[in-house]
Amino acid sequence: MNFVGKYCIVCGRNSGIYVGTVSEHNGTEMLLKDARRIYYWSGAATIVQIAEEGVKRPKNTKFTMCVDEIGLFDVINVIPVTEKAQKSIEEIKEWKIK
Repeated sequence: MNFVGKYCIVCGRNSGIYVGTVSEHNGTEMLLKDARRIYYWSGAATIVQIAEEGVKRPKNTKFTMCVDEIGLFDVINVIPVTEKAQKSIEEIKEWKIK
């Protein structure tokens, strides 16, 4: 499967759940551009629903600030995100400590 260039939700065995554009992929290693960690969500049953529809309760959802690039070395799941869901994800306010 070729995910390079696609906006995806990526699950790591230990690193957590991230969303971003895949720039490199080699087995369980993946490099994401413009990535955010999905810390907590509300308004979706699972990350599959987030990838298809986005979240229904963005104010109760915690996605971190965006980083230019992140490497994941324990990838176990990759789910391409629909355009509708990507728009929903990008509208979620960054969650961070002020």
